[in-house]
Amino acid sequence: MLVSEQPSVSGEAQTNRASSSREPAAAVQQWTGAVLLAVAVIGVAGLVLRVLGARGAYAAVVDRVTRDGAANYATNQEFRTVMTVDYFAKRLGRQASFVSVDKICDERPSWLILKGPIDRQPQHLEAVPTCRSAYERVDASTSWGLSGLAWTLYQRRD
Repeated sequence: MLVSEQPSVSGEAQTNRASSSREPAAAVQQWTGAVLLAVAVIGVAGLVLRVLGARGAYAAVVDRVTRDGAANYATNQEFRTVMTVDYFAKRLGRQASFVSVDKICDERPSWLILKGPIDRQPQHLEAVPTCRSAYERVDASTSWGLSGLAWTLYQRRD
């Protein structure tokens, strides 16, 4: 009796055939995952840049205040504004001295930084009306989302 031998298909060969039919699907999944990851990274980078841009507005205000040398300023938000101005002045290699509200009449600071919505800040104001401390709005910084607070910058005009 003659037995014709047919090549038997081993388990390994069957696995290779099945995986080769799944390779295009796996490649598409990997490619889709890579694209989604790239989109997420680009999106997060954009958000970080927007946050840093809002923080950069503080640096621009401090730069303007100290551009001509050491300067003094008053503010309506002592703790946070003083820390922020000190940080950016040091980073710029400049000096900005804080004047408390009760000493505005004596020291007459050249600058006034008001924290709050910039659309609610007036063009002109008197910090302390009893000592004729006239200030004019010269700049404003915006905040973005939860990053920081808006500042309005005034320069003394009396």
